[in-house]
Amino acid sequence: MLKKIKITTCLGILSVVFICSGCTSEKMTSKDTNKVSTSVPSVTPAINGKNYKATLATNLKVDATVEASDIKDIPTLQITGKVFDKNKLLNAFLGSKGIKEKKQDGQSSFTVNNKNLTIPEEPGSFNFITPLGDYVKSIVNEGAEVNKFKLKELEFMTKSKATKQVTDMLKTLDITPNMKPKIYALDYNTLKKEQDMLMKDKDYKYFVDLGKTKIKDKWTKDDECYYMLFRIDMNGIPCYDSHYTMQSLDSMVSGSEARVIISKNGIESFDINGLIYNQKNSKINTSHLISMQQAVESLKKKYSNVILKDEMLVTGISIIYLPVITSRGTTSNAGVTLNKQIEMVPCWYFNINLKYSNSEGIVDTMPIEVRINANTGKEIL
Repeated sequence: MLKKIKITTCLGILSVVFICSGCTSEKMTSKDTNKVSTSVPSVTPAINGKNYKATLATNLKVDATVEASDIKDIPTLQITGKVFDKNKLLNAFLGSKGIKEKKQDGQSSFTVNNKNLTIPEEPGSFNFITPLGDYVKSIVNEGAEVNKFKLKELEFMTKSKATKQVTDMLKTLDITPNMKPKIYALDYNTLKKEQDMLMKDKDYKYFVDLGKTKIKDKWTKDDECYYMLFRIDMNGIPCYDSHYTMQSLDSMVSGSEARVIISKNGIESFDINGLIYNQKNSKINTSHLISMQQAVESLKKKYSNVILKDEMLVTGISIIYLPVITSRGTTSNAGVTLNKQIEMVPCWYFNINLKYSNSEGIVDTMPIEVRINANTGKEIL
């Protein structure tokens, strides 16, 4: 779904991240050698859900919730994209009768009763969609959109029951969720309101007119559904759930997340955002993890040579598994990546909000993330 507001936001985020990676700009200038940063106070590693506050430098502060395991040694894993059992997927989403199969552009598409399951040749993902799921996804994807839905629960099912149903399906497909999902109740009145608002956007309407984006003529209570975002677990550690570009290889690296829409009629959309990974038989030797204090010192060092003219606030600190490409491999004629080598590296992950003034002089916030290798203390770029 293409939205002008999303394009603008994404470009803004990219430019801010570039600036905050150490480049001199109007926002940041080289530090006067006489300036001394505020030292990081000593801290005992926090338990999950605890808060940690500190001032690292002028305009670089921490007021963060800490989510970190008390495990001191987490191995770096050799991983590959998970090969899903095709029959399990077909039985779970389409049943076993009347299925039509089509192979095109490096993927297989299976269809029955307007329901579609797509399985790429490159392992690690799949996508299931129904007509209702398609309508909902044209309106709701992520970010600010889901926050517009204010209902706590829907009448057809409680959140806990919906979560259990989807969690059971994940486990059936050999996908292990980490903790409970983020879950949003999508009521039909707000879905209609958001669709009407989007139709006023010329970019959105352009794709509707082309037939690329489908809209629903009438929304009813039967269309209400839950939207869930599941983080994926590997050996008890949550996997990175987004995407990033490895600067050293100029390659996009996919994290792991499952996005699911469920209505009273069952699963309406099941989308793997990124890839689901499998551990190979071998693994890299385990190294003792650096402490949170050492990771915070690495974060402070990253910004030690610049003056931050805008406020940066660390809001989250966590230990995650981060996929890192060690060899890009080759690409087949069908566009499938072959022989790519990937490791899952333990990482201290920092969520940061940067306050800035936009072109209209309005103060806004941009998200930034910093990833510190939990074995070496070096930033993963």
